[in-house]
Amino acid sequence: MKTKVLTFCCVVVLAPFFSVSSKGQEAFLNLGSTKDDETSEKSFFWSIEYMQDLSEHCAFSFSWLNEGHLENHNIHHRDGQSMQIWAKEDIIDKKFSLLAGIGPYLYSDTTGVVQDRNYRDNHGLGIEYSLAGIWHLKNPWIVKAQGNYIDTFDNFDTISFSLGLGYMLGSSFPENDSDSKKSYQEENTTGKEVSVFLGPVIVNSFDSEKNMAKSIEYRQGLSKYIDWSVAWIDEGDADLINRRGGATQLWLTRSFLEESLTWGFGGGPYIFEDKEKDSAGSEIGIAGLVSVSGSYRLSEKWLTRVSWSRVVSDYDRDTDIILFGFGYRF
Repeated sequence: MKTKVLTFCCVVVLAPFFSVSSKGQEAFLNLGSTKDDETSEKSFFWSIEYMQDLSEHCAFSFSWLNEGHLENHNIHHRDGQSMQIWAKEDIIDKKFSLLAGIGPYLYSDTTGVVQDRNYRDNHGLGIEYSLAGIWHLKNPWIVKAQGNYIDTFDNFDTISFSLGLGYMLGSSFPENDSDSKKSYQEENTTGKEVSVFLGPVIVNSFDSEKNMAKSIEYRQGLSKYIDWSVAWIDEGDADLINRRGGATQLWLTRSFLEESLTWGFGGGPYIFEDKEKDSAGSEIGIAGLVSVSGSYRLSEKWLTRVSWSRVVSDYDRDTDIILFGFGYRF
């Protein structure tokens, strides 16, 4: 039964991203607490969320959430990406909204036995069920209260509560301007871009070893909402890893504020070489790369971009790569 529900959720939540008729687009920072459903142990909770209205009574969201640090028999540092479809009802002159959401949760769990420095990076899929209330303050600010239940297949389940501060990004194209709207719909959100990056890399271990990462990326729009990128990533020597390689990703991308701001999430393979510590040898392998990225266009040609990527490995060497850079459009 869980497998059927999860498959349905995956199919349903991806399709809405391509809707061009959406009106409300909102970004949230949510802070709160989480509780292990079995042991009632508590920890912190936070998430970064993008929500998009699809119609008066339906919305779509993508979130990167962190369920804190729990020690329910083992140590668990679990986080991941969630996509949800929401039923929505506006009340009190549309200043307050009630929402109910469901969708798949792709998680990474850094886990190990308590008091043991060894760890594993476990990965899996779950289902996130949510109830939320949104208050519209003075434009463009909004606040949100939300409760989540995360149901996993072979890991622990959690209940979380959070309060969020949100910002209304508005529509993807200007209202009451049919020519501009038509132009935006026909053109790709992204043309051709080359960007260079620098930023921290953090190993998903109990000690969170760090280093500076470098990257260069070529990005091209394939259609209005789909980008493709290829990048060279150098994670450097972060004690447990000394890794670098090439990655390619497909992206779902949207634009806001008359296309000066873009946001998207992507995924793809990362082919790497990891030099073994205290050895002359090295390991060649392939990992998954899951990312969120946003850009701000400084001019017709120049832009700034920030990206947050999770390397999903099969040998317990997951990392977070947070990159800041400048790009050129041509």
